[in-house]
Amino acid sequence: MADSYGLERGVAQALQRRGERFFALLGESLEPLIARRIKLQGVRQAVASFADFCAASPAQHTLVFGVGAKPALSIRVDHALALGLVDGVLGRVDTSSSEASEAPLTATEKRILLNLIKSAVSIAAPQAFQELLQDALQATSAPRRGGAEELETVLQIISVADRAGLIADTIEPTEPMLALSGQYVISGRSGALALGLSLAIAGRASAAQPSAASEARNTVERLRQTLGAARLPLEAVLGAVTMPLTAVKTLSPGSVIPLGRMRGIAPPVELRAAGQTLCAGTVIAERGWYRFLMQPRRESGAA
Repeated sequence: MADSYGLERGVAQALQRRGERFFALLGESLEPLIARRIKLQGVRQAVASFADFCAASPAQHTLVFGVGAKPALSIRVDHALALGLVDGVLGRVDTSSSEASEAPLTATEKRILLNLIKSAVSIAAPQAFQELLQDALQATSAPRRGGAEELETVLQIISVADRAGLIADTIEPTEPMLALSGQYVISGRSGALALGLSLAIAGRASAAQPSAASEARNTVERLRQTLGAARLPLEAVLGAVTMPLTAVKTLSPGSVIPLGRMRGIAPPVELRAAGQTLCAGTVIAERGWYRFLMQPRRESGAA
């Protein structure tokens, strides 16, 4: 693809990484909505015209997203994947019958599908392709702050088709599109979802590929948001001592284990989590309760 369409190999590789990040985020966003596990089997990329992108499969649902009225990206969902997503929301069991798999979506099922795709794409696309969507935002008169959070609110579905074929009045039919396709499996049912981006804009977005340090910071921030409410057991340790095994075997109720000479009025105490020391302090008595009082960290050479 890089040789045929003038993309440097590094650009093609960067776009592949962006696509993999997009589909991973998309699956993570869809899982809690459908209450079923979604497995991503792989991501492929190719180049096609917008007309070819819309006509790739006979049974599909194609959506064009825009910022304001300006088209920004296209999504193509295989009918099999659409049924898997809707079945998850409705709690239905996949019968895998040919009649059920070929039947068109009802009005309610279509509305469910559109809400699912809009919610997931609005989260995944701004994080994976923020620069691309910023270009579309620049062309609107909407006030902008430039963050991914803002793009999540302004990205809207502007056109939908429930069959293969060109979506008119959105993107030029001959517009070269970078087509990134992810294959998903939901409860044994396999289907693809494709993302279509303007080739020119996709090339510009890839040039601003986040650095490894930036990606690491994003990962840490996501973990903080996810694990911030987790309960972590803490231990206040008065001291530690090393003893021979023979001495340990002689211990019994009432035995005294010396921990060393105390310095000051209150004994120094370490607060630990999972064996790692978090901070130092002391134990104080207040209104009949023993509490841990954190103290400033001492320099390594302090007495």
